[in-house]
Amino acid sequence: MTGLGTDGWDNYRIQNPYLLPLLEKYHVKLAFTGHQHSQVLLQNKDLYELISATPTSFPCLFGYLTIEGDEVSYHAEAIDFETYAPGYFYHEVVDMQERASRMQSELFTSILSEKIENPNQLDATLQLLNRFFTAFGSGTLGSVRKQIINDPSYPLLMEGLEYTNYGPWIKEMMKSDILNAGAFTFTYE
Repeated sequence: MTGLGTDGWDNYRIQNPYLLPLLEKYHVKLAFTGHQHSQVLLQNKDLYELISATPTSFPCLFGYLTIEGDEVSYHAEAIDFETYAPGYFYHEVVDMQERASRMQSELFTSILSEKIENPNQLDATLQLLNRFFTAFGSGTLGSVRKQIINDPSYPLLMEGLEYTNYGPWIKEMMKSDILNAGAFTFTYE
């Protein structure tokens, strides 16, 4: 949505200069948009924009919206495949997630080990990267952003990924206006 934030999110937004004034005119307080591979919540004045994750992308989030009186609440949970898709499909999903995690770990270990020679520093940097992806995927990046930036391994992470697509993207995510999208509540007035 044009006007709902800065710092790199324009690629994910509808570029329509008439949309925001229209939503404001009719006092829209919450807009659901997509598609994103994670939950993202942005705010512009009284308007919240939830860029909803697709449930087919790990961690396979599904959102719940509750409206009680003037209070609006939202939270996202990972789909419980063991309950809803027991048997073969559940095991395939778990296997797919484990393979994807292993491949991602191997990729970043390979990239970062070219810049970080100390094994302890490399391990700490990979753990920090995992915290970033976990928070980003679950929609909780807004609540841990400062901790990640202040981590002693953050400069090593940024230096190690500087000339990849990941470095600039992570840098943008860390300075953007993302709020905690895993769960939020606001009063509709």
